[in-house]
Amino acid sequence: MKKLENLICNLIKGQFVNVVTIYPSEKMDGELYKKVNGMPNPMFGRITKRTEYQGVRVCDYERLADVIAEREQGKVAREPWYNWISFPFIAEGKKNGNRYMVVKPTSNTAYKVTYFVDGIEVEYADIAQYFKAKSRSEEPRMLTLQLDYIASIKQGTISYTK
Repeated sequence: MKKLENLICNLIKGQFVNVVTIYPSEKMDGELYKKVNGMPNPMFGRITKRTEYQGVRVCDYERLADVIAEREQGKVAREPWYNWISFPFIAEGKKNGNRYMVVKPTSNTAYKVTYFVDGIEVEYADIAQYFKAKSRSEEPRMLTLQLDYIASIKQGTISYTK
């Protein structure tokens, strides 16, 4: 994990980076139903979600206009659930101690999500009934990607593959 953290801290702030995450269904707490029709979700533990984040920026959190405005107004912009380990690259969850890479989506960000059941690629429509409806109406200011589930990172000549 130290190798990954060191690589992340050597990325260039404000520049684009491509990141791939792979999450097993056990770690998709907010997305999967625990029960379907009163019975345990038969897909729980069998689904894997692979996400390619293309064109996210390494978070240069200090430059976000709303953060600057909040600071100028005497407010401190802090996310309550984490502490910075290596600002602005790595944050650590206050409750769980998990470490996260912090990136900022842009208008150029493309997300490619692929789902697998027992290692076989499937269409989302085939497994949608096992997922909770998505309610996100706007893009987040930043994304926190748990280090344990980062499969690869690439920025110019800097790269990492798990």
